[in-house]
Amino acid sequence: MNYIITEFDIENIESCPICDGSDVAPVARSKVLDIEYFRTSCCKECGFVFRDRRPKLDWFLKNWNLRDVSQVNDKFNFINEEIEEKRMQRYGDTARFFKKILSSRKIIDVGCGTGTGLKSFEDEGFEVTGIEPDPSRARIGRERYGVNIIETTLDDYDLESEAFDIVTCLHSLEHFHSPYKVMKSIAHLVKEGGHVYIEVPDFMKFVTDWNDAIFLAHLNNFSENNLKLLGMRVGLRPIIRTFPNSLGITHLGIVFCKDNSVKYSKEKYLRSKAVHDQYQYALRVYSNGLDDSHLLKEEVAVFNVPFINDISLSYKASSETKTLVRDNYLQRSINYDNKDREFVISPPTEDEFIKMKNREKEQYYKNRIDADIVSSHKGSEILYEEY
Repeated sequence: MNYIITEFDIENIESCPICDGSDVAPVARSKVLDIEYFRTSCCKECGFVFRDRRPKLDWFLKNWNLRDVSQVNDKFNFINEEIEEKRMQRYGDTARFFKKILSSRKIIDVGCGTGTGLKSFEDEGFEVTGIEPDPSRARIGRERYGVNIIETTLDDYDLESEAFDIVTCLHSLEHFHSPYKVMKSIAHLVKEGGHVYIEVPDFMKFVTDWNDAIFLAHLNNFSENNLKLLGMRVGLRPIIRTFPNSLGITHLGIVFCKDNSVKYSKEKYLRSKAVHDQYQYALRVYSNGLDDSHLLKEEVAVFNVPFINDISLSYKASSETKTLVRDNYLQRSINYDNKDREFVISPPTEDEFIKMKNREKEQYYKNRIDADIVSSHKGSEILYEEY
């Protein structure tokens, strides 16, 4: 199924969603035919990497519904059981971690997907509610697990102030169009003195090459300093850093405590060495895996997909659901078009597939080594350290 996009479906973001800074530099541009539908930029003030040109939320909502209708009519099962098993295990680890450090049990999961996490929390004794805007995933959760999933966006949810002890947002904040607005709503949901747990991919571990430039699912790429800043802006004080590991990749997790009296210095999080490192990494990583000899000095790479046939990945050559996002990347080839000065994406040849597979194996083992050397408490299955 191909998804049509026009200029009307695109929006531009003028400043950084985290710190409101205006010193933002593009690091990658992506087109479908002649339409630039995705642009990745990095804030030089807080190091946040985000899409400052992207499809509007209405485009996603419309196409999620079209996909759901198509999947129901075709009796297509998009659920990958291996993915669901890993997700169940990860959420189970998180639930047991909460039981060790928190005494409260009433929880809402924002962006709960297929409800796998809700079921894990429920099995560990939590009273659960989920919010999920994608109808196909919300339907699966209700049918498969019988959990309470409200099919809506956080914007449209009738927020009940301070109704929950714990709010979780696991691998969801990176998908939202307005992370500040979402965090503000999350802070509204949790009781004073209650806790918020945010878990996201860690930009400098998760993004390893040019493929992220067309990864429609992720509108935001966080690092520790800008995620902490985002929480502080809405009255959430960071108290614990976690190092959850999934399939060899160490992610970024922070437990916040709602504290409306919290005071902070925004400048503490800006223009630091960490921010400089994030910006330099962003400049390099989007040409990783390319023959960048074609690029002029400081030229931003432009990518062109033949069409959009996947709402998460933009383009893939197979309908098979892979366990790892990166395994889908192996279904792509990329070649430089000298005339248009852009990298054209297409299905890979057999030799290209083998080379990409070897490179992914090397990155996998590097991530495993990085995870092994994290120095933290080991009182639970999730490694952590207190701020």
